[in-house]
Amino acid sequence: MPIDDEVLARIKLRRRLPPPSMRRQLREQAGVSQSDIAAVVGVSRECVSMWESGPRVPRGQNLERYLAFLERLARESV
Repeated sequence: MPIDDEVLARIKLRRRLPPPSMRRQLREQAGVSQSDIAAVVGVSRECVSMWESGPRVPRGQNLERYLAFLERLARESV
């Protein structure tokens, strides 16, 4: 059974997502609050908190926006 391209794309995105502790570290090093990230991604602050502590993983467009923001923080903090 062939794997759908969309499924593969989601898997690739999830693999690029840093572990929860690194997500928090990137945010804190940049001086960005959970509320700031929540506003950019379009979710609640509590949702970002759960992504950083590990019980939840972003999905769909939230994953795309969150990952893009984290990658930008990583590039700009160098």
